Amino acid sequence: MKEACVQAKNTTASSFNDVSMFNYTNIMAIQRAGNVFYNYTGAETCLNISESQAGGLDDSGWTIQTCSEFPMPMGDDPSQSCFTWTGWDEAAFTSFCQQTYGMTPMYNWALDYFGGRNPGKDF
Repeated sequence: MKEACVQAKNTTASSFNDVSMFNYTNIMAIQRAGNVFYNYTGAETCLNISESQAGGLDDSGWTIQTCSEFPMPMGDDPSQSCFTWTGWDEAAFTSFCQQTYGMTPMYNWALDYFGGRNPGKDF
């Protein structure tokens, strides 16, 4: 995501205008950001987001994020709440992340980065 934002931010103002005199700078910025995910090799001349992109990132993004800075312990009783955490195995989740992505979850990252250990002070 950081690289996509860098690519979008570094888009220069567009001098290309069609007959409607529409400025395409923002659309080009979105395209540059999308290319990070869907055309990172630069092999495609057109970014077609209406269909599956061969060679793009797969649907592992959320799992990778939960295995790095944003682990999400999920409970086993959705009739009560998805945040019951009963039956959630932190060691097994850590092992999965290490074996699958070579990452160790930073379980306290959100509290360390955003605060919240002391709500009266942090908020």
